[in-house]
Amino acid sequence: MRSRRSLARTPWERPAAGVFLGPAANADLNSGHTGAEASFVFDTPAVFGSRLRADVSRVSWRFEDRDSLGGLRSSDVVTLKSIRLSALRVARAGPRAAGYAGGGYGVYRYGYASAPLRRPWRGGLHGLAGLEFITASQKYAIDAEVRLHAISGTGHPPVFSVLMFKLDAALGMKLRF
Repeated sequence: MRSRRSLARTPWERPAAGVFLGPAANADLNSGHTGAEASFVFDTPAVFGSRLRADVSRVSWRFEDRDSLGGLRSSDVVTLKSIRLSALRVARAGPRAAGYAGGGYGVYRYGYASAPLRRPWRGGLHGLAGLEFITASQKYAIDAEVRLHAISGTGHPPVFSVLMFKLDAALGMKLRF
């Protein structure tokens, strides 16, 4: 067991990898649904008070294209996978708590269940903010965060948006190295 003195010397910022789960909603006119999203994250300290982060995620939603009378023209399940890089600023709130916020760029892959897209990859920007609580052993972190994404649309029905907005919230656990 570590003494209080050695815990005080334990570096606050350490590389960490973890899994996040939570709901993700889109703002497309043909969907607006919420789906379960799973993410894997890796973050590492850059300079004091900041982190670099890489993460991948996956979510699926049902999209329905309707005519002006409300009749259903097409329906599909669209899966959105992403690979993102972020720069985060960290504000330590105590010996085992911190807040963080930042943003970055990502590539997003649209997958339609009924027909493949010719160019499935699109770019997008994202911002995120979260709270992190470190366990007494300093080995694990429990995080809660929200993310907002602005993603280039597909230009292919049933995704209506030229710029699709996605909002997600997640709870996660990270292993600190």
